[in-house]
Amino acid sequence: MAAARKADVRTLDRLAGRQRGLATHRQLQAAGVARSMIGRRCRPGGPWQRVLPRVTLIQTGAPDPYQRMPAAVLYAAGPGSAPLSGATAVVTGEAALSLYRVRGTGSGTVDVLLHEGRKLRDIAYVRIRRTRRPPPSLLFEGVPCVRRPRAAADFVARETRRRLKLETHGIEVVTVAPSLVRDHPDEVVAAVLAKLRLGAGRREPLAVRVAA
Repeated sequence: MAAARKADVRTLDRLAGRQRGLATHRQLQAAGVARSMIGRRCRPGGPWQRVLPRVTLIQTGAPDPYQRMPAAVLYAAGPGSAPLSGATAVVTGEAALSLYRVRGTGSGTVDVLLHEGRKLRDIAYVRIRRTRRPPPSLLFEGVPCVRRPRAAADFVARETRRRLKLETHGIEVVTVAPSLVRDHPDEVVAAVLAKLRLGAGRREPLAVRVAA
């Protein structure tokens, strides 16, 4: 029994090292951790934390931003696969762009792309996206994600849908280049205020969007 317990500890250590301190419940049970033990360790004040359904942080302390993305993939990955291999779930959109260090990205929401036949719902900060043809992907800093062009395309598509939705509700959308916001913030604010004054007699509200 002692040898078995040591083997379990080694397995957990390998999991933690490979997956940034995260593990799925399936992986924990495969390492010999009973479901009841997972529950006890995840109680308030316990050594582990449940980050997402079926995903546990097997260390003390709150998850950091670098653990949120792999946790999202672990939640979305299909059973029977290496969850962080990218075979069944990959990060896309703004989250992937932030992983690539694209300036001005990183809203906190993580878009995860799955095959359209998978049934999974959005939860917490994870937003599920589906596709008929999974695109090429790669592992970037240990996180499976789509390549930059696809990530940008998914981000732009989502922003376009959001803009159209605003406009259909009578909200005028003004697009501002990020360089203007960065280099001339006072002028941008003054221009927006001027536009609001000019449209004071209209009922349509105004939304300002910073272009990607």
